[in-house]
Amino acid sequence: NGARSSFGTTSFLSASGGTGGQIAQATSPSSGGAGGVGSGGNVNISGGGGVGGGANSGGSPTGPGGAGGNSFYGGGAPGQASGTGNSAGNYGGGGSGGQGAAAVPGGKGADGIVIVEEHYA
Repeated sequence: NGARSSFGTTSFLSASGGTGGQIAQATSPSSGGAGGVGSGGNVNISGGGGVGGGANSGGSPTGPGGAGGNSFYGGGAPGQASGTGNSAGNYGGGGSGGQGAAAVPGGKGADGIVIVEEHYA
């Protein structure tokens, strides 16, 4: 699961990390993880959930690993057809699922971001 991003020593603003997707079973595809949730700000934006990947039937993958969840700043990593998942490149984007005859790791999610705008009256 993703780590929490925050601002301030008492966490004035924060966003939870997203959750990891589920492992594919022999007869059913994997499910994507849920996106993180912002809190404490005037505008709190939640991350998009990941996309499920193909099943793994008897060591024979039936489709690519799932794509990582999107963020306000861009898309998550695309699903990987073979091997370790792709790492995300945009703030808050999710890493993709991997795919192979045996269990392979997913890609790394990108760092979160907290934006603070100062306004003078």
